[in-house]
Amino acid sequence: MKAHSTFQKAASLVICCFLGGLVAGGQEKTSQVKTFEYMIRRAEEGDAGMQFTVGFKYLHGDTVTQDFAKAFSWFSKSAAQGFLAGQASLADCYRYGRGVPQNKAIADAILLKLANEGDALMQRSLGLAFEGEMVRKGWTYRVSGEFVPLAIQAYKWYSLAATQGEASAAKDRNELAAAMDPKDLAAAQRLAAEFKPAEKTPWPVPPRPPTEEEKAAEIKKLQAEKEKKEAAMEKMKATQAKVLALQMRQASNGSATFQFDLGARYLKGDGVEKNEDLAREWLEKSAAQGNNQAKALLETTKQKSDPLLKK
Repeated sequence: MKAHSTFQKAASLVICCFLGGLVAGGQEKTSQVKTFEYMIRRAEEGDAGMQFTVGFKYLHGDTVTQDFAKAFSWFSKSAAQGFLAGQASLADCYRYGRGVPQNKAIADAILLKLANEGDALMQRSLGLAFEGEMVRKGWTYRVSGEFVPLAIQAYKWYSLAATQGEASAAKDRNELAAAMDPKDLAAAQRLAAEFKPAEKTPWPVPPRPPTEEEKAAEIKKLQAEKEKKEAAMEKMKATQAKVLALQMRQASNGSATFQFDLGARYLKGDGVEKNEDLAREWLEKSAAQGNNQAKALLETTKQKSDPLLKK
């Protein structure tokens, strides 16, 4: 049995394979890719391979100042076009928190996606991961609600990778098969035979983490909105105070309508401290002048202690 291995090794192999191909592409391509400015231009034009390459340079500080946030951004753009090395690099960013908050679950989800889409390196890596779990913990693996021995899953992924020519995966598969229960081996072979690669899709571009300038701008915006609301509240209070002052003045001058309005305010506590005695006083003055609303409200207050709140 082999020691536990992670998806990260397979991701590194994918990245190295692409970079090796870039160098081995011949003198013509080597002469084209001379400057970082050229790479940036090609990346901005939408070349997924160059987007990955620019991200790789930012990740390692190769000819440019190391910048994990920019590396993550370029890997995201490359991955969004379905570029394998870009997706594998994006998984690494999530795994180690480079340019994005660390999230190993997302990293594994990306690489599991690649294995399900048929990438042989990721399939072998998945086989190693399952066998490693089996060696260390002896757990079974839940598939569609059922517990399946980890060895079955390990064999399945080894076999799929071996079918695509991965010699190491074939060796892993054969060694594991020799140690498996015949029933489990038959089940694993059946799973491998039934496997159908998922349709290849790009990994969705994740939201870019805000820069410090953007964070500061957002805080400033929220503060401005808060101040605007507070100013509106103060303006409303000032307007209410003017209305109350007008009602007080007109009520004191004998207006039955304003006496009723003021009485209703005191009864409800609307803009003033609730005071039933003052409410009754103003309502009686209004009713004495023939205001029917005041008469009705006075009658109601005799039956209910707080009629307005119970409406």
